Amino acid sequence: PQVEVKSFLAEPIKPLAGNHQGTYLAGGALSGDIYLWEVSLHIHA
Repeated sequence: PQVEVKSFLAEPIKPLAGNHQGTYLAGGALSGDIYLWEVSLHIHA
């Protein structure tokens, strides 16, 4: 099992984009840094 992780960055992230499958999220910062997260979705009905 994967551990849930919350990520807090020191700078705003714009824009955000995800891949079509919803497994990755990428964001760019004004500093020029690019952030990439692997995403797992947990949907509770």
